[in-house]
Amino acid sequence: MKKAKKSEGLTMVSVPKSVLSILMVLLCIYLGCSKKEKDQPQFAARSELETAVTVAFHAYGVIGAQVREDSNLMLVYVKGDFLQTYTQNEDEINQLFRTWLDQYYRFKGKKEAVGILVKKGQQDLFHASRDRDGKVYFRRM
Repeated sequence: MKKAKKSEGLTMVSVPKSVLSILMVLLCIYLGCSKKEKDQPQFAARSELETAVTVAFHAYGVIGAQVREDSNLMLVYVKGDFLQTYTQNEDEINQLFRTWLDQYYRFKGKKEAVGILVKKGQQDLFHASRDRDGKVYFRRM
């Protein structure tokens, strides 16, 4: 942090962007946990992608998301857990998504889930289910 400047009894401090991001997520968690009703909180979003992530995540009960403008962003939310990774490789994104869902099913004993896959410029809501043979199927919603 930079040195604080004093002016008329107020202290002004320059804070790095990463600290502000952490504080924003904590504020989102606080606001989400303190509200009992399902009203969607109003947030001042910094970009279209962040707006899309915030709206989607609040609609499905997730609080907070990190957005990085310089790369593709993949955030997957499945019933309370989420996986976050940054990559430019579409195949890698799909493989990570399938692998993570497979582990989710195996360890948590779930048969189906709803997931949000957010990539830069697009947002997809998936319904994922597993058949009796153990194969995972995705259906866009």
